[in-house]
Amino acid sequence: SDNTKNNVQFDAKISNKTENQVSDWKVELTLPEGTDIIQAWNVSYIKEGNKFTFSPATHNQKVTAGSDVTFGFIASGIKDIKISNSRIITK
Repeated sequence: SDNTKNNVQFDAKISNKTENQVSDWKVELTLPEGTDIIQAWNVSYIKEGNKFTFSPATHNQKVTAGSDVTFGFIASGIKDIKISNSRIITK
């Protein structure tokens, strides 16, 4: 079997399908153990074990009604992204 671990790119879109503006958001993801992020865009992140919490950059912190924002990252140490827990937190 091929045990080579690669870099994987993850692109996400957060859509606001409500009639109210979201003033701030965070995304929590649990990624496989041993995963590291080598590059991220439109977010900053905190790693606690294999849980990553992504917070928006200033320019995409607010999500107006009916619009969306995007962010992404490149993870190393895995073949593909298997998210075991995910959560979007909005204010």
